Amino acid sequence: MMHSKPICKRLSKLFLFALCFGALCIFTACAPGDVPAAQAPTTLDLRDAGLTDVSDLLTQTQLVSLDLRGNALFAADFDALRAALPDCDILWSVPLGDARFDSNATTLSLDAVTDDLEAMLAYFPALSTVRLSSAPDSATAAALRARYSAVQFLWDVELFGLTYPESTQALDLSAAQVDLSALKSKLDQLPALKQITFGDEAYPLQDQLALAKAYPSIDFIWNVQLLEDLSVRSDITELDLQKYKVPDAAAFSDALVLFPNLTLLDMCGAGPDDDEMAAMRARYPAIKFVWYTRVSNWIIRTDIKGFSTGNRRKFPDGYGWYASSKFSYTSIRSSDFENLKYCTDLIALDVGHCTSIGDVEFLKHHPQLIYLDIALCDLTDISVLADLRELIYLNIMYNYLTDVTPLKNCPKLRFVNASNNNLTSADTFLELPVLERLWLNCSGLSDKQLAALTEKLTQQLPDITIKASQRNPEYAMSYWRKGNEGYLTVQALYGLRAQHQGTKKD
Repeated sequence: MMHSKPICKRLSKLFLFALCFGALCIFTACAPGDVPAAQAPTTLDLRDAGLTDVSDLLTQTQLVSLDLRGNALFAADFDALRAALPDCDILWSVPLGDARFDSNATTLSLDAVTDDLEAMLAYFPALSTVRLSSAPDSATAAALRARYSAVQFLWDVELFGLTYPESTQALDLSAAQVDLSALKSKLDQLPALKQITFGDEAYPLQDQLALAKAYPSIDFIWNVQLLEDLSVRSDITELDLQKYKVPDAAAFSDALVLFPNLTLLDMCGAGPDDDEMAAMRARYPAIKFVWYTRVSNWIIRTDIKGFSTGNRRKFPDGYGWYASSKFSYTSIRSSDFENLKYCTDLIALDVGHCTSIGDVEFLKHHPQLIYLDIALCDLTDISVLADLRELIYLNIMYNYLTDVTPLKNCPKLRFVNASNNNLTSADTFLELPVLERLWLNCSGLSDKQLAALTEKLTQQLPDITIKASQRNPEYAMSYWRKGNEGYLTVQALYGLRAQHQGTKKD
């Protein structure tokens, strides 16, 4: 109940209250000591009594209920009573601005947000709803909601001729003429807003960026002039820019913040170099960026799945091509494969025959590899393979390897060709739980080591196929390739013909 009218003095009632209260005091002072305290009143109804001083009530500690509504009291008066009468239920008229409201109110309707509103709402223990005739500023609204999480604060916002409740989560302004400055001045008043849909209007890119930066939690759906010759709706999920040129990679990257739902951006041939594209990828990890990169003399898409130096034409499905009329395995170095780090979808890699490669440290960028061929590379160390835990197919034949213990970290290996090396121990192969095909021709292992290994592996894996000849190096790999599921898979990924699959020689 709101008490906004002046409180009239009721002399007769005040006089009666004074007589009763005085009599009570005399009786208490003069009564014999054996009169029980329970005779003192425990309930007092002093509504509209014109009280402005509560000092006489502070001693009435027997009170359990006290109604002071309609009296011009203030927070300090209530605080004093609350401290003196902790077990008493006190009702009073709480001042808010120029009006007063019953302290047991559950709903308040206020004309304005006063400076003391946050503090005074603490005197309404049953409050559940506050309706404001005008929207508070964002700081005040946040403070009120933070302190009174159980209270619902409501107000309306007028925007371009329409009225919206403060709880609005989505605005459709597609039929309105929207002024971005006017819109920005109202957005703080809609704290629950998550999405705004605009019509076909064109807005300056910098204005859009400023608004999006100011309200990062709001999804703005509008037309964005992404390039001079390209306007794009901001709610797209995929975008192909292969037919466009991006003249300024930095400005383009800034504009991508306006596309919160974008997941795939194909920029093959669009202009930015590897460093600029990598910077965009790092800035927007939720977007898959695809572009052309150069690996030695090959031009490939960064979403290529299988790369082989044996393919010097075109890779399947437009994933890349060989861009030179000359070729030499011996001219290829490890550094030539550095750009493969941009190819995050790569699962199959063949750099075999590159005898001058030196090392394969670039493989540290590819823990996702499933198929790997590094045969005939004159390698002495494959420590980096310890991080390639997804490998199922591995060809390391014709190298100078003595130690293959890094393969212990590759529990998914099914197909391994380690022929023609200088191995000193076969123990590693005993720790590969799903081996299906193991080639160890002329591997450096002794007949005794090979015999022991074969016996143990066939006991552990009865269906395994092992080739371990000391005299037949099987250079052409005809038996290794025939019917080898891993080999057939990688040849398809590389766009190369699978050899040695028929009954005749290939």
